[in-house]
Amino acid sequence: MAALAGAPTVFPPTVVPHRLSLRDNEILHALGTYQVVTAVQLATLLFKPSILTYVRQKLRALVAAGYVDTDFLPRTSRLGSSPLLYLLGRKGVAVLHAQGLAVPRYRPPEERGHSLLWNPHAVALSDVLLSLTRLVQTDPSIELAELRHERLLTHTPVHLTSESGATATSVRPDAWVDLWLTQGSRRQRMCLALELDRGTEHHTAWRRKVRALLGWACGPYQEHYETQSLTIPVVTTAGERRCRDLRAWTRAELEASGLAGEVSCATLFVFTHRSAATTSPRDFWQAPIWSVPGRATPMGLLAEEVFAS
Repeated sequence: MAALAGAPTVFPPTVVPHRLSLRDNEILHALGTYQVVTAVQLATLLFKPSILTYVRQKLRALVAAGYVDTDFLPRTSRLGSSPLLYLLGRKGVAVLHAQGLAVPRYRPPEERGHSLLWNPHAVALSDVLLSLTRLVQTDPSIELAELRHERLLTHTPVHLTSESGATATSVRPDAWVDLWLTQGSRRQRMCLALELDRGTEHHTAWRRKVRALLGWACGPYQEHYETQSLTIPVVTTAGERRCRDLRAWTRAELEASGLAGEVSCATLFVFTHRSAATTSPRDFWQAPIWSVPGRATPMGLLAEEVFAS
């Protein structure tokens, strides 16, 4: 239909492109490292919890511009809203790729069908990794050389073949962290293959996982990561009883494998049920809250006794 004579001309609204600030880039880098975070986690890492409103405004602008996507945690009750999660959007992935950073490919919402189970695990894993990063930020004796998230490790798994050659098992931790610890003139490398347990695996499945990790630790790991250093911290969010069960099941598998008497294997796994979200980074990593199968005395994971081991 032709426009009426004398009618005012209506122009479409001008779209102003979003210019990324230094803070925006820091947010994208954090999402590239930790994959899935809440606004509170991001505020604690890059800003401070007291300016949460400002952080949410920054995230809202990045979402509107296509640099960041959102998802949700499953609702735990019929009342209340589900916490909003943030992850890299298509343009955010492109920005980090252009900067030469290794990040997983962008996954559109229709490909995230497993998020109901994956998101709670991812957020709990982010709590642990963010806690470690915050410790490194305040402790000059600890250097974080590299951090590989499970979404990156998924693309480079290590495959173990059974003795018969009939079956192959794919092994990858939830995260791999390369640390350097300094004490006086001494400098020591410590690599962590983190496992985040939410209490969903039963006894048989857990022992099968331990069996695979033992096979992985005895050769394939050293070849793949080019280091002998390996500790497997297991963080469970399912409470103290679950932590005791995991230790007992791990000890049973070590004994069944004939490795319980070997110090390198007996101290390979360490366990805690403490929350990385509610425990200070220093206490979480350095206080004696980590236990070893078959050992009565707890230890600090990144404490001074590391240099005595």
